[in-house]
Amino acid sequence: IGNNAFHNCWGLTSVTIPNSVTSIGKSAFYGCNGLESVEISNSVTSIGDEAFYGCAGLTSIEIPNSVTSLGFGAFKNCSRLTIIPNSVTSIGEYAFYRCTTLTSVVIPNSVTSIGSYAFSGCSGLTKVTLGSGVREIGCDAFEKCNAIANVYIRNLATWCNIEFFSSDSNPLHSGARLLVNNAPLTSFVTPKGITEIKKYAFFGCKGLTSVNISGSVNNVGYSAFNSCADLKTITLSNKIEELCEYAFANCEKIGSVTIKRIIKDGFIKCDHNTFDKVTYTKATLYAHPSDWRTYYNAYGWGWYRFIKVVKRQ
Repeated sequence: IGNNAFHNCWGLTSVTIPNSVTSIGKSAFYGCNGLESVEISNSVTSIGDEAFYGCAGLTSIEIPNSVTSLGFGAFKNCSRLTIIPNSVTSIGEYAFYRCTTLTSVVIPNSVTSIGSYAFSGCSGLTKVTLGSGVREIGCDAFEKCNAIANVYIRNLATWCNIEFFSSDSNPLHSGARLLVNNAPLTSFVTPKGITEIKKYAFFGCKGLTSVNISGSVNNVGYSAFNSCADLKTITLSNKIEELCEYAFANCEKIGSVTIKRIIKDGFIKCDHNTFDKVTYTKATLYAHPSDWRTYYNAYGWGWYRFIKVVKRQ
């Protein structure tokens, strides 16, 4: 089906795409606001940019397993769309932008990337299931999706490897819970093989009360645990070298931060805004007897009002 083939055909109410069709072109059904049902054959492999843009009457669509890509804004402003099946390998920018009645989305294991603003403005979205194949989520992909309550994953290590391009790329950002194999994540211990906690990785994660940066992790990224409102305790491993800006900002319930690494093995760099001001004034920093004075006088760490010594474990 060619580009703009049925552009603004307002009287079109249903479409059946036959087996002879292999692709749906750009803006093919753009503005067909009377379109209520679409049947796509399993011969179709791609749905082009803005193919169904503004099809406000479309409530559901079955995308066959043959489709491997959804173009830019493919279903943008399909405000009544409620079902997205598991079938694609990439989700383009603005693909489901402002699909306001979309309540849940399952991203299959085949998908490796989610484009910028892909689900932005999906104000009715409450549940996101993310497959193990996702490696990057574009800028503001889940912007203004403030109703998301639960994000489901199967593997925590896979989650730690996702590149989030902004805080609103992360579906957790508004205070959603992260569930690993249906169990809410309340205590984070670094999975085996992870060497860094990426930026925005747990931004806004609800219910997370303790963080143990262990194993071979040497860096906690920008805003990695920002806005984890329930976070109370942090333990930093012997390998860690740097805590980036805002890594633990807006976590006002933090009561203790324990540094396991001794300075002779390397100093942990910290910025003045790595932690929230409330943390600096109310929480206790625990360091080894030989190290506490160094941290007391160090940039970033010296903001702590309470610094105590702890025996090496």
